[in-house]
Amino acid sequence: MHPLEVVNGIIDQDGKIISYSNKNIGIVTGLVSNCFVLDVDNLATLTKLEKMGDLPLTWRVRSNRGVHLYFKYNNTIPSTKLWDSIDILSDNKQVVAPPSIHPSGTVYQPSPTLSTHDRLLYLAYTYVLNLFAK
Repeated sequence: MHPLEVVNGIIDQDGKIISYSNKNIGIVTGLVSNCFVLDVDNLATLTKLEKMGDLPLTWRVRSNRGVHLYFKYNNTIPSTKLWDSIDILSDNKQVVAPPSIHPSGTVYQPSPTLSTHDRLLYLAYTYVLNLFAK
């Protein structure tokens, strides 16, 4: 399942969450949610990123095959395919969020090593720009 291009989120004009039972949750990325996501498609690529240097301490969600790293929105970082196995999901994109379930049965889960309650979204401008340069 790949993120869809979206214009509107899951909140109606009155601010109510549109709810459908047995459905997954998506977060609209970009300016509207003040975040973007580095969508790493497999664990081999995650290992490669870790060998390049310390990954920023930010929200991390285990996806079906890889991981989603959440960062504070920056309007100079566009939605794009960064590498074959990494996408940047920013304006007009969405990311599948916990506790959604992939068709394979994998549950999207936040990393147990990071507290989502205590962690601020990492300011990623320098980190992501360095990835563009590699």
